[in-house]
Amino acid sequence: MKTTRTLLLITIVLLTILLFKTCNKEESCNHSVLNENEVIANYKNSRHTINIGQVADLFDNYKDRFIPIIKQMQDNIDTNNGILQRDHYLPTEYSLMPLQKLKDYINFIEVLQQKNPEQIISGIAISFGAYNLTDSLNIEKESTGKRKESILNDPLKIGDYRGRLTTFMTPTYYSEKNTGYDADNHIPFYIIPNDNSDVFKGEYRSLYKYLDSIKGYASNNNKIEKEISKASFLPTFNAANAKITIQSVSSNELTDMPPRQP
Repeated sequence: MKTTRTLLLITIVLLTILLFKTCNKEESCNHSVLNENEVIANYKNSRHTINIGQVADLFDNYKDRFIPIIKQMQDNIDTNNGILQRDHYLPTEYSLMPLQKLKDYINFIEVLQQKNPEQIISGIAISFGAYNLTDSLNIEKESTGKRKESILNDPLKIGDYRGRLTTFMTPTYYSEKNTGYDADNHIPFYIIPNDNSDVFKGEYRSLYKYLDSIKGYASNNNKIEKEISKASFLPTFNAANAKITIQSVSSNELTDMPPRQP
């Protein structure tokens, strides 16, 4: 009897370990089940949900009013050394972010919140941007011939990306400003680390105030003398104490379409 109980206990322990390892390997092993009716009701009742007519208006307004101007501007660019001369440019129509990349970024933001519980992360700012005119025609190349991730989870940015409009993402922290404009309270940020033992733990600072300062723009948008020569999203180092002084939390995971060559 004693031997039987011992074997039973060992079996239970081994099954528990096996289940734990299986759940770690399988992303689908999630014990929290979404309430379908509640999720769909939240979507239907959201003031941000739009019908197909509103989708068509947004799409057509951009395509009719902005794409011809962008196309003309990109076709006619001629830099001093002739870096960019092209015809029949196809402007960006949408930015693609694979579902897994979106989940990964949200998980990263949740970890930031755990590391900095006193500062409330309120959302994600999706910012407009543009690639440099001197960027490579194909800004991502497979030098090894092997993909790090599948096409499904991570499509490469291949095509005419020179000067192309794009978007990038940055988490926002919440700060009550009482300006009468709700969005003012949600501020895209970077981090000033407490020390270099953990660069993602520290004080949140306004990203756009930083970008304006390094490019030399005053609050009234008039250009002033540059304080710093060039912006960088990489951490900067202080040689005196080897301390990281700034850490970006922004991401450009999106593949812009259509990046095809004519």
